[in-house]
Amino acid sequence: MICIDESGNLGANGYRYFVIVAVECSNPNRLKNIVKNLNVKYRSTEIKGSLLTVPQRQDLLNSLNSKDDYAVSYIILDKTHFQRKDILGKNVLFNYLASFLFEDIFKTATNDLLLCFDNRTVKTTSKHALPEYLMTKCLEWDVRIQVNSCFYESHQHRGIQIADLLSSTIFQSYKNKTKHFYNQLKIKKSIKFPYQQFGK
Repeated sequence: MICIDESGNLGANGYRYFVIVAVECSNPNRLKNIVKNLNVKYRSTEIKGSLLTVPQRQDLLNSLNSKDDYAVSYIILDKTHFQRKDILGKNVLFNYLASFLFEDIFKTATNDLLLCFDNRTVKTTSKHALPEYLMTKCLEWDVRIQVNSCFYESHQHRGIQIADLLSSTIFQSYKNKTKHFYNQLKIKKSIKFPYQQFGK
């Protein structure tokens, strides 16, 4: 199971950065239990990365990092140096960025994949366009496994809540130029786009 979430926005306004995160987890039940236990502890119904206090974020990361059964890949866009975003439109741009993120994941997978998206992603891209686009990329990349995409309400899917925590952590590390929490993440791959101008 791979859970996907994003932080920031692709519009002309808002923050400089936009990040898409993919969380690969070999033991989904453990991640779900982490969320369940912490929701009970903090008397909440859903983990929202942007609303966590510093102690709560640290608590979650400590629990997450207690075992080596997850990996994070992400792509981050510096909107300042990508002038085609208004021409492409949010839908096409999101799919384009996602393809860079998923290429290595798809090519190295040995079993079928289930991609779990937050329904909120539908505001950025199309529920039908993204899976169809990824299927087309699978043909291009000669991927022989089955890739399925599902969309969930985040409060009903604890894996997506973990992805929300991690996307928020990565987004804030670039936005605020702080690496304390970022350095605790198990990063498999990071992509800065556009690479040569990123952050300048």
